[in-house]
Amino acid sequence: MNLLNKDTICAIITPPGNSTLGGVRISGSNAYPIAQAVFNPEHAHLLYERCLQRGRVRLSFRVYTEAYIVSPAEEYADGFIYTFIAPHSYTCEDSVEIFIPGSPPLLQALLRSVTQAGCRLAEAGEFTFRAFINGRLSLGAAESVERLIHAQTESQRREAINRLQSGIEHEIASWKRELLLLAGTLETVIDFEDEDIPEDLEFELKDKLLRLAEDTQTLAQSCSSQHKPADFSGTRVTLAGLTNSGKSSLLNVLLGTASAIISAERSTTRDHTEHHLLIGDLNFIIEDCPGVDLESSVIAHTATCRARDRFQAGDILIILFDSNQNNIPELTGLISHLPPCRAIVVFNKSDLPQLLDKSVILQQLGEHIEVITSLTVSTLTGSGIDELKSAIYAEGMNDSSCSSGVGISAREEEELNYAAKHARLAVEALDMGAELAAIELREAYEALARLGGEGYAEDILENIFSRFCIGK
Repeated sequence: MNLLNKDTICAIITPPGNSTLGGVRISGSNAYPIAQAVFNPEHAHLLYERCLQRGRVRLSFRVYTEAYIVSPAEEYADGFIYTFIAPHSYTCEDSVEIFIPGSPPLLQALLRSVTQAGCRLAEAGEFTFRAFINGRLSLGAAESVERLIHAQTESQRREAINRLQSGIEHEIASWKRELLLLAGTLETVIDFEDEDIPEDLEFELKDKLLRLAEDTQTLAQSCSSQHKPADFSGTRVTLAGLTNSGKSSLLNVLLGTASAIISAERSTTRDHTEHHLLIGDLNFIIEDCPGVDLESSVIAHTATCRARDRFQAGDILIILFDSNQNNIPELTGLISHLPPCRAIVVFNKSDLPQLLDKSVILQQLGEHIEVITSLTVSTLTGSGIDELKSAIYAEGMNDSSCSSGVGISAREEEELNYAAKHARLAVEALDMGAELAAIELREAYEALARLGGEGYAEDILENIFSRFCIGK
């Protein structure tokens, strides 16, 4: 996206698929003339004011003849239009939103009609990008819009909304003002090179810088979201166990569908599979891994190595044991393959005679991992499954990525920590001279400025906004 590009842009702003209403947004200096070219109001009324009005919308279709030649055709549909006068719009530009019945072919025809009138199709995230460039949103708030778009659960939605409604920008602006005042004080001292910094002034400067460093670091730590990737769709739950311990059966029971193949044959699962699981208002990705097989065959060894790698990739590890088998030596081998982690321990087949000494297993596990809880279930009767779902949900709530607090992006956390670091370095530099302290103070200020998007190169901004969907 070009920072200086002032084209009038358009995009469909409603979700894909059929709906009662669908809309196209137009934003830019020519929004009103373009809207007038495709919209005939019921009553003679100027569009150059903030209003809502009904009318007929011109749609442009492409009709193909028998010879597969495109023949343009125009039709009209009932619709209505919202107009927004700059700067009172999302983009701070003149904006128009046209709504018609939400059939995909009708919306495409409306979009075609708008582009024929002189509009350009918006790039991904370009509306929000213009809101940022025009001062409507800070860069951090714009990133929160992106997280809101991709929210998969109520908790993630609340976190994004809280960030948009938080006063973080006001705090950052206050810190910037404080740094500017401190920088001015240092520059005054530098102007008088023959004079040392007065002791009381040096104490005051150090105290303010240390408080600022503490405040910025506290904000970074308290609002961190663990920064899942943009396509994050849930906390990852990984199933671990020996081959034929019942992992695939447990997966099917949790999902409520026969997603995994179940067989008495060993090593039915040869590679990991992923499935979406919703418990309460939290989304999880549940992963069934190959069973750990201590046989010496090449295939068994390869599958076990793959499973061990996947154990380390999960957020929640569920270790499954067959309580109908007294196979302590094999289970000791399984435990040796587990990474240091927190895990839910599940003893399966409670409907059969309990031959496994669970206390021995829990003692061995305690030497390698942190056991969150241990449960006994039956994938055949469903006994204990609700308790297991509750344990998974509780651990998911502990995952800060699913918190309902104020989440900040990895970029914001990095800049806050950078500002804190250089504020502390400025304190140390004061003992060596005002010039060195001024350099560190400038680094801290620039980090806070970058939080709002100041000083970022165009390619970095484009990378951030490219993660948005078209129409946002």
